[in-house]
Amino acid sequence: ALQNIARHQGPTRFVPGTHHGREGEDAHIALANDTGTPTQPVGSAYCKGASSVVGLLSEGDAMVFDSRTHHCGGPYLPNPDVDVDRDRNCHTAPSQEERVIFAISFRHASANASTANANKHGEGSILPELAKRR
Repeated sequence: ALQNIARHQGPTRFVPGTHHGREGEDAHIALANDTGTPTQPVGSAYCKGASSVVGLLSEGDAMVFDSRTHHCGGPYLPNPDVDVDRDRNCHTAPSQEERVIFAISFRHASANASTANANKHGEGSILPELAKRR
């Protein structure tokens, strides 16, 4: 982490067990079948019902995880340490305090389509439209 990541900054959320086995297969199917509604984006129902953990990091920490694990950024929330009435004229609104991310991804040379997640999302991307880019 390039900075401390607090809960109000939308830390990465992980759904444990979704990277392998029957539980992982069921989770990927459930997410794929959640096509959304006119008022709710794709995946909303799945994400609301999934039990997750968040990655709260301190500056200098690193997080390593299998990309098949369902993960996403959490919501940005008001900073509980900022007095909104006192700081009403702040340049940055308390609810929009940004987090900086430095990400590296890699794949073992011997990974096959199954272990690389390509069988679920094409080239390992959870967004099919991104997987089509070359």
